[in-house]
Amino acid sequence: MVKIDNETEKETVYRFPDGFLPHEVVFAERPGATAEDDGWLLGPVLDGNANIANLSVFDARDIEAGPVYTGTLNHHLPLTFHGCYTPRVGRPH
Repeated sequence: MVKIDNETEKETVYRFPDGFLPHEVVFAERPGATAEDDGWLLGPVLDGNANIANLSVFDARDIEAGPVYTGTLNHHLPLTFHGCYTPRVGRPH
């Protein structure tokens, strides 16, 4: 995962372990945010070694620190090129 500052051209990088395949991330703004990157990056990740999927959440201001939360999904998550959308609502167990 790479974050590029368009003003300074500085790149910050987080590298997933070998065998982990991240999907496209979605930005979720922190309530009351004023800065462009004040929020979280939510990204599904396939662990190809264990054949399980998870949701990795990063602080968008500091992706190099790694995920602030990782939750294992209880279903298969196929690789996609871009986001997929559904009207179905997920419910906690």
